[in-house]
Amino acid sequence: MLCPAANSSVPQLPLLQIHAHLPHPDCKRLAVLTLSTTATARREEYRAILRQVVETVRFEKPLGADS
Repeated sequence: MLCPAANSSVPQLPLLQIHAHLPHPDCKRLAVLTLSTTATARREEYRAILRQVVETVRFEKPLGADS
């Protein structure tokens, strides 16, 4: 967990950041998804949310991209 610097104008609430690293099928690139929340007591629920998001990620060639 992270906390803002004491001299920051950001509210002094702990910040939970959860990261998911997804390798691209070409093994040359990586997608990183990050979910941040101040609701640190609900970390397991936020992890479950990120897992559900990760399951929807697809690596597809964009429309109009060269073959």
